[in-house]
Amino acid sequence: MSKGGLDVGLHTPAAIVAVAWSAAIAAADVALPSLPAAGMVALGLVLPALALAFAFRPAVIAIALAAALAGVARAELPAIDPHVADRARVEAGHAAVIRGQVDDDSRPAGGGAEVLVIPSLIAVDGRAVIDIGNLMIRWRGPLTVAYGDQVQATGKLMLPRDLPTFDRRAYLAQRQAYLELQASSINVTGRHDGLLRLAATIRAWYAGAVDRVLPPPHASVLLGVVLGVRQGIPPNLQEALVATGLVHLLVLSGLKVAVFARIAQAALRPLLGRHSTWPAIALIGLYALAGGATPAAVRASAMGGLAIIAARLGRPSHVWTSLAITGAAMLGWRPELAWDVGFQLSFAGTGAIILLTPGIETRLGWLPSVLREPFAVTCAAQIGTLPMMATDFHLISPVGPLANALVLPLLPAMVAVGLLLGPLSLLPKVAAAAAIPVAGLLRLAATIRAWYAGTGAASPCWSAQSGRSSSRSGPWSTGRVSPRRRAFSLSAQARRFYFTGRGARS
Repeated sequence: MSKGGLDVGLHTPAAIVAVAWSAAIAAADVALPSLPAAGMVALGLVLPALALAFAFRPAVIAIALAAALAGVARAELPAIDPHVADRARVEAGHAAVIRGQVDDDSRPAGGGAEVLVIPSLIAVDGRAVIDIGNLMIRWRGPLTVAYGDQVQATGKLMLPRDLPTFDRRAYLAQRQAYLELQASSINVTGRHDGLLRLAATIRAWYAGAVDRVLPPPHASVLLGVVLGVRQGIPPNLQEALVATGLVHLLVLSGLKVAVFARIAQAALRPLLGRHSTWPAIALIGLYALAGGATPAAVRASAMGGLAIIAARLGRPSHVWTSLAITGAAMLGWRPELAWDVGFQLSFAGTGAIILLTPGIETRLGWLPSVLREPFAVTCAAQIGTLPMMATDFHLISPVGPLANALVLPLLPAMVAVGLLLGPLSLLPKVAAAAAIPVAGLLRLAATIRAWYAGTGAASPCWSAQSGRSSSRSGPWSTGRVSPRRRAFSLSAQARRFYFTGRGARS
């Protein structure tokens, strides 16, 4: 930050090149979808652009131009078959049997669950079908599947259902999924090996440990707080978290990664000394995988890892460079993340926090320090994510900064003690004693959330779509909103924020 104004910090060559690459990928993905010819032309111009670095100064301009051209090529190549969607639509309404690999963690949906599958075999009415894209499989029942599992399912192919406030077909099309399978049966036929399987095993073990020492719904909430896993949380609690701007508590954020990193380093440093850097980074990566490897988790763990590496090398950590490089790497791996609302919220919120928090804090000197920073951070994040919250979710939470000012100071303690409950579960009596303060913290957070959600004076949510408060009383209300419309609007936002962040694995 500069004293004379806002300094966005994009003054390092790495940050400039990373931003050029990312901006080109996002622009090409949005403005030039499925134009492989443009990608070929851009690829052909990369080397001439690099050659300009020897003729012009500063060379970073030519390198950034080459990075932007390479980004266009990455977004457009390899070419996607433009007729996949047409072939898929022809099969809608037919019975099918599919086998394939799960490309995401399952998530609750309509009394059951849904998951994205990359099919290896599709039989429609007894005939083999190929090249109709990926499939979203929906089923009823308690079965859960994990990323990388092999599954077999039987059911009926349907076009994805759209919602009034959410173009679900367009969202799934970004992941090359044009059909849903309403499954009458689904079975896991094989489990994924390697790191992903290890992460899934750790997640299941931790969930079981928490279930043994905490009653519902506290166990499900703690699982969301510690790992960002949102399973078993009652719908009314989800809606209240959305309404009060506290839904981010169930996302694997940078603060949680920082708490985990400190615990990992504190545990490893006495044993490994100066060689603890890489094991700590590996544990942070495993932590992100255990949380489902959402865009927010990947962004937070990557930036945390870069900060640890910088400290190990004795070099200052430049947060804007770390953010730019992380975003560039994620878009380079999966260009379609440019459309992912979880990716957009994570980077917009983080950038706004870095950029705006110091200025907001200086204007809040009258607040106690324990409340000033979380209030400023929440205000900054809300400003940064406001366009997406208004356009994608049609809802804004004006009480979010106040609720977060009271809850955020509790978050590091909840994460730290929550993490310890896993290994302590081997000693049931010790774990039960340790769970008492965790339950107390969760109860306090729930009380704050319930108070803000329930009071008419707080007006928890404002609908940007209707221009009305979703609470039917209070100073923000300009008209009556039916309970049905309010419930649907909140549910739509909850679905978008909770599940689309997990919609793209990065």
